[in-house]
Amino acid sequence: MEEKKFLDLLDKELMIALGCTEPIAIAFVAALARKHVMGKVIKVKVNASCNIIKNAMSVCIPGTNSCGINLAAALGVIKENPGKKLELLADLKPEELENAIEMVRMDLVIVKLSDSAKKLYIEVFIETEISNSRVIIEDKQDNVVLIVVNGKPLKKRQFNKNIKKMKI
Repeated sequence: MEEKKFLDLLDKELMIALGCTEPIAIAFVAALARKHVMGKVIKVKVNASCNIIKNAMSVCIPGTNSCGINLAAALGVIKENPGKKLELLADLKPEELENAIEMVRMDLVIVKLSDSAKKLYIEVFIETEISNSRVIIEDKQDNVVLIVVNGKPLKKRQFNKNIKKMKI
């Protein structure tokens, strides 16, 4: 009986991910935010908990030989395939990496520390010349709790009422 409880817990807690889950989760949230906007991206803001920032800053992103929250977010924006969740960078192409690096060089991606009390909290705001979106995950790398497009909520689930709106 204890073995079944243990296996059930593993099934609940473990998830398939390409590489370390923190930078991949950032890429996933950015890809999901990008999916909901049209036009050329002019600004990407990542607001993350201390734990996420600490773990994501120095971990190599698979297929890049590089690390960094800015690059992880830029890759998510470029890949724009949130359906693959934490495996969205599995088929990363050299030109996609170059485009993401260029986004970082142009300072299009800004990273800030969130004031959320959650250990796992990632919020990405994307602005284009014609639209914007905001996506938040909490508690688990694929637990999307909020999607807002052009100021209108599309999805709200067990949303922490204490979360403050990201300053844009």
